[in-house]
Amino acid sequence: MMWWRRLQSWRDEKFILDQLKAALKEEYYNFDQLLRSFERGEVGLKDVVDKEKDINVLNLRIQIRHTAKRIRQAAIHGVPIPSKPQNGTGNKYWDYAVVDQESFYVLTPIGHRRIKREIMNDWDLWSRPIIAWTALVISVISLIFTLTKG
Repeated sequence: MMWWRRLQSWRDEKFILDQLKAALKEEYYNFDQLLRSFERGEVGLKDVVDKEKDINVLNLRIQIRHTAKRIRQAAIHGVPIPSKPQNGTGNKYWDYAVVDQESFYVLTPIGHRRIKREIMNDWDLWSRPIIAWTALVISVISLIFTLTKG
């Protein structure tokens, strides 16, 4: 039943990410409309800035989800995760962000690539012997069939 819960959590996480991405797409559309209204002088600069903050918050929430997903993948494969800076700033692997008085560390694109590369290397090391043995077994089976037919 553990695999069922993992499958459900993966589905729920994907659903939440899809909702956040749809909301972000809608916010970008609304922001574009708001910019056009601002150019015509119908709305003030404060409305534009507030909408931009909403977009940044949505982007950050998506980045937080992606960071959590990448860290889970790294934990499954036993890949080391770059250490977070302790002083509330970012470094080459982590960005520091504050949303609604909550502070978060999210992986930078460099951090995502590094962890993904390590995961792919681990996967390659794990799958290479299986692929080699599978090819050997298939060739031996085909050799046996060929010798028994002839």
